[in-house]
Amino acid sequence: MRAVYKIFLYVLIIAVALFSCSCGDESSELQETTVTQVIPSTKATEAQTTELTTVQETTKKTEPETESATEKGVSNAENREKTVALNNEYTTRYQEVNQVTYPPFVFNYPDNWSVTKEECDQQEELVTLENDGGASVTFLHYSGELQGGGSGVYMNKEEISKVASSQFIPGFVQATDHSSLGEFMVARIKTIGKLNMQTDREYKEVDGNVAYAVLPVSEEGIREGVRRAISGEYTFWYSSTISFTASTSEEFTPQEEKEVIAILSSFRIA
Repeated sequence: MRAVYKIFLYVLIIAVALFSCSCGDESSELQETTVTQVIPSTKATEAQTTELTTVQETTKKTEPETESATEKGVSNAENREKTVALNNEYTTRYQEVNQVTYPPFVFNYPDNWSVTKEECDQQEELVTLENDGGASVTFLHYSGELQGGGSGVYMNKEEISKVASSQFIPGFVQATDHSSLGEFMVARIKTIGKLNMQTDREYKEVDGNVAYAVLPVSEEGIREGVRRAISGEYTFWYSSTISFTASTSEEFTPQEEKEVIAILSSFRIA
């Protein structure tokens, strides 16, 4: 009887062991299945996260572009506000006052400039424009050639460079053709050297004043020995001595520079 009981117990233990192994395999398969199902879900989540990040990055990249466009709009608006409007026109009167055959000149100027001096006789015509800041534009028509004048102590070295084109096109004065003067420009004239004729042998470099003048393009370069004021120094011969210049006792503001360049550029034959 005991032998039978031992055999039964042994069979029961084997059966339990087999059942446990079977359950373990099923559990492993279930775990594998679960892992297999979770992995795609995780990848899908990562893809969604990546897409969201991409959208956010795109948005961030767009924001500076929008700001840049806004800044450009503000900049353009400021430029429009500072645009020089030449609403006024002046015509020279030398030929009218003196009853001679000579072409009149004309130029334009903004509302914040005004004519402060008009002189005209047989020898010369002088017209001065000024603004509230003390800057001035001067037209000079002298019937002959200017002689002498200027400082007896100091000489300047000045740099002449083109900053804008001029509307002035030389032509005939009576039977004299002045087209050989060539193209004209608005020139920036910068004092770069100064010499005391009583004590110096060479020019001393200076960061000097700036002025402007209507001149032939051929005048670009360095001019030494300058002793006269701007209106008497930077002239051209047009069957008379003609100059159209701009100067200030201090420094031109950026807006004043725009305005004087625009005024000088408008100079032409009527």
